[in-house]
Amino acid sequence: MASTPGSSPSPHAVAWPEVWQAERQRIVQRRAALGLPPLPESPADTPPSHCTALALSGGGVRSATFSLGLMQGLARHRVLESFDYLSTVSGGGYIGAFFCSLFHGRDGRPPVAPTEPYEVLRGNGAKPDADDPKATGWQLWWLRNSGAYLAPTGAGDYLYAVAMALRNLVAVHYVIGVAVLLTLLLLMAADGLLRQAAQALGVPAPTGEPGLGLLVWAGLSAALWLVPAALAYFATEMPSPRRGALGQRLWWLNGTGAVMTLLGLGGLLVAGLARAGHAPVLLSGGALAFAAIVFIALGLYIATALLVQRGHYVPGGRAESDAATPQGRMLSTRVALTKWLATALKATLLTAACAAVLGVGTVVTRLAEADPVRLPFTWGGVSLLLVGAVKKGASTLSKLAVPDWLRRWPLDLLALVGAFVLGTLLLLGWCGIVWSALSLLGIGWATLGWPFAPAFLQLVGAVLVLNLATAYCFQFVNLSSIQNLYASRLVRAYLGASNPVRAHLQTSRWTRLSDTHPQDNLSLAQYYDAALHPPLHVVNTTLNETVSPLDPLVQRDRHGRPLAVSPDHLCIDGRWHRREEPPGRVLRPGGRPPEAMSIGSWIGVSGAAFSTGIGRGTSLGKSLLLGLANVRLGHWWRSGVLKSAAPVAAPPRGVLAWAGLGLAALFQPQAYLLAELLGRFRGSYARYWYLSDGGHFENTGLYELLRRRVGLVIASDNGADPDYQHDDLANLMRLARLDFGCEFRRLDAAALQRAGGDAAALAPLLIDDSSPGRGQGTDDRCISVFWAARPGEPLEHGTALLVVKPRLVQGAPLDVRQYAQAHARFPQEPTTDQFFSEEQWESYRKLGDTIGSALFRGAGAPPAGRLATLRGALLEAAGNSCE
Repeated sequence: MASTPGSSPSPHAVAWPEVWQAERQRIVQRRAALGLPPLPESPADTPPSHCTALALSGGGVRSATFSLGLMQGLARHRVLESFDYLSTVSGGGYIGAFFCSLFHGRDGRPPVAPTEPYEVLRGNGAKPDADDPKATGWQLWWLRNSGAYLAPTGAGDYLYAVAMALRNLVAVHYVIGVAVLLTLLLLMAADGLLRQAAQALGVPAPTGEPGLGLLVWAGLSAALWLVPAALAYFATEMPSPRRGALGQRLWWLNGTGAVMTLLGLGGLLVAGLARAGHAPVLLSGGALAFAAIVFIALGLYIATALLVQRGHYVPGGRAESDAATPQGRMLSTRVALTKWLATALKATLLTAACAAVLGVGTVVTRLAEADPVRLPFTWGGVSLLLVGAVKKGASTLSKLAVPDWLRRWPLDLLALVGAFVLGTLLLLGWCGIVWSALSLLGIGWATLGWPFAPAFLQLVGAVLVLNLATAYCFQFVNLSSIQNLYASRLVRAYLGASNPVRAHLQTSRWTRLSDTHPQDNLSLAQYYDAALHPPLHVVNTTLNETVSPLDPLVQRDRHGRPLAVSPDHLCIDGRWHRREEPPGRVLRPGGRPPEAMSIGSWIGVSGAAFSTGIGRGTSLGKSLLLGLANVRLGHWWRSGVLKSAAPVAAPPRGVLAWAGLGLAALFQPQAYLLAELLGRFRGSYARYWYLSDGGHFENTGLYELLRRRVGLVIASDNGADPDYQHDDLANLMRLARLDFGCEFRRLDAAALQRAGGDAAALAPLLIDDSSPGRGQGTDDRCISVFWAARPGEPLEHGTALLVVKPRLVQGAPLDVRQYAQAHARFPQEPTTDQFFSEEQWESYRKLGDTIGSALFRGAGAPPAGRLATLRGALLEAAGNSCE
């Protein structure tokens, strides 16, 4: 249970025994308050195999509603009280936060009795009597009314959401627009200066058209940097091990370099002969250019080799360079030269792209000068329509079944093409609007042609002030997303259902679903109050990381790390930290502490499924499309990072890199918004961390429970799985095997029947090859049973997993069957459907209730010890399957 292999220690990191001690104390107090069997005494390093947990997966309102029914079924059999942990992701967190917040009194009331929340779930949820002040069941009735939690009151909420979305969309594009405008103006200045510099150096630079100066310098960059960097690589002849001591010290001198020197001298000789009239004059320029390229290549090679000799571009620095052989130094030189080549290619392409932007901007400018009134509105309207089409298309497509022919298309590439088209049109629209405004003010292109003209400087200054004003307000990045709307609706729907202030006040405004009560939400300190006794709630989110200096696997494939919030600690990919301390970094004196977020905000982040950062699904095209359409549900969380404490030295940065860091520090909101658009998230190596849906890393909620090695877990696998391929479960197994060394043994019906007791009662419920898809209501198959253990450790230290899959079981009542017949995708309707009708909501809840009751409807041990007895039987079944 130590830190993740390869992770660096931090001054605020704590070891697993300390974490387990804090969680064990809470579990002991909780069991005593509920009259449950106490935890057995065990050494601190023993896994918590006697603990039990309930895991509720992601899946939006579908998962929340099914999970509510499942918990009700478990509560009716007095099993729900026995769970020590509750681990949730996304939609599972909606109902998990509702349940755990039932233990709070609010409004100055004392905490409720530890058994009262379970009685709430054991109720039938019927409509409470408005005239009875002692009426019960209002909590479940509130949840039922909140099925369409995003717009529970209809048109009024829709209008509110539309107004907020339009405000945020315009705000985002205003920030993008003024940043683009400043960039364009600076490019114009650079273009003019480069044109003048080229002419001063005798390079024939065309004049009169914007962008040609940058284009000339792109050609010079290719000729004097890109080509020499490519040619220098071939001068790196590997030294012979048989060379003497002097040859070992002068390992970078070789025959290839001598040949290239002769070639360069030959080029100079040919140029001289041409100028003297002894050779065609046409050879002079070409020979000089050839000689210049050869000598620049040699100079670049020699300079790189000497830097390698001094320890630069060598992992470990000077010490490693001194210990390296000449052959090893030459390999490092080749790597460094290839990096130079890549840098030259980037610089050349970027300069050419900037030239193209200015060139296209000229066309737009002339159109704007010709029609300065109608053009900007037309272009702006087209751009807004395209943005709206992207938002609507993303919502519509996500609700439709993806046909097989479309699955074969490279969707990331299609998204990239679409984002490029949309971004280009928006860029042209900004250019047209700006130049139309300038034309109306009497300022034309000719006025701004010279970079230091007064009108130009005044315009640059005004735009710079606008950007600096925006840079002053970092919270704009989060306020302009739709996360706040999403989280506030979750709070009033699910935490409002547990707020007793709302009950029995029929004449009060707080009985209306449209109003958020000030006490609906809870701070983490209130929510995790040690005096209360709910199960220990673990909220799972994803820390997006697509740019990682130390972990290529995260950068290349996972694109994120798990971040879990628990009662006393945060866990970031295996590193434990106290919640009130900055995770993994050092605060300078006077530095800002980690951002304090309420439980409602954390639950909202845990359910941020659609955003610019989506874990392993992140790509440039998706980030650009969703960012430009402002479909942004993630949250930039201030972690308290100000100075890295990692012992691993950062790679050396060049002048351009330091300049970029300086600009990012000066214009932070623009920099982080740009990072979202490009899908470049630095993870825990940045001051602000981009958090999103926990399902972007692992969707079942089992990952952190397997990290703890909890003994028995019942998991509700409610992720979108219309074809019943068990993708989320497969992803969990893969991650647990790679990260924890867990191997999963599937327990079949024969093994369960041999174990007898409660294990044998589960045998008829097992999903097998004869029960594909959603079921026909002819059997009760709805679970899979596994034993997860680490090779080389005692089998009893493993975890028994009962994974519940929503299926149409035999015990489902008539109304659920009727809904299933009318809706072919039930119970796997799209996660994007967040507007549940009454019949839809009740069908999912009742199906969950039916399955939860089926798990423990047979005779067995007394409720207080039933889970412990079940784990013992499953351990016996796992042992039998090993024989």
